[in-house]
Amino acid sequence: MYISTTSINKDKPYMYNQAINGPNSEEWIKAIIEEVGSLIENQMWELVDLASLKPPYKPLASKWVFKVKKGKNGEVLRYKARWVVRGYL
Repeated sequence: MYISTTSINKDKPYMYNQAINGPNSEEWIKAIIEEVGSLIENQMWELVDLASLKPPYKPLASKWVFKVKKGKNGEVLRYKARWVVRGYL
């Protein structure tokens, strides 16, 4: 027997393409720009040439995670986008 702990949420996109092409795309794009700005400001990455990576080094897999922050009455307070490293390779 399998039990899913995730529920489908129609308010938030699961993938980047859904965020920028779906409803509320302007809000999601603003959230993405805010996250990228924060990553740059905090110097959270360094660009490297893939050809310069020698084993055992390899780039980390990552993805966008989207979340809608809501108030007590269900009103949308904020659209959040986070760039996260995947927990597996």
